[in-house]
Parts: sequence; structure tokens; C-alpha cells
Amino acid sequence: MHFTISVILFTMIHIIGMYCVSFDIEKSAMARVSNTHQAVFKAADALLEKGVRPTQQNVREVIGSGSITTINKALGDWWASLSERLNAVKTTLKFLSLYFA
Repeated sequence: MHFTISVILFTMIHIIGMYCVSFDIEKSAMARVSNTHQAVFKAADALLEKGVRPTQQNVREVIGSGSITTINKALGDWWASLSERLNAVKTTLKFLSLYFA
């Protein structure tokens, strides 16, 4: 049983990790990701977890600084990546439910 759980956890990490690596490669090919860009992603995730829709203004309040233009671009990237990240989690959960069914 311990081995089975380890394999499942490894698979989940691998699926999510593949997305993260491809996202990082895509971003680094275009330009270096700024600290503000990363902060916007973290802030937007935190706001969404609280049930608050991430906007330019409330993201800026969370991170404490940054131009609205930079935040707007990063927030646009965050919205674009959200469905991919949710689909990765959905795929993992589907795999787990089939495995333990």
C-alpha cells in the first residue's frame, strides 16, 4: 500500500511539475519573469482561495507595490494559465478516483 501511494504521489508531482516546467520555459523564452509577475500569481491564487475575484487593485493591495500596467499584464497571464492549472489538478484527481475505485 505504501508503494502504491508513493507511485500516485510521484505521478501527481510529475503531472503538475510538467506544467510548471513548460510554463517556466515558455516564459523564459519570451522574457525573464519579474518578481512582480511572480508576486501577482501568488497574490491572485491567494485571493481566489479566499473566494475573492483577483483584480488589478486588490492584487496590488496584497503585494504592496507595482505598476498597474505590470500587474495587469501578469494578471492576464494568470487568468490564461488558470484553466491549464485546474485541468492538471482535475486530471490527477480523475486518475486517483479511477485507481481507487
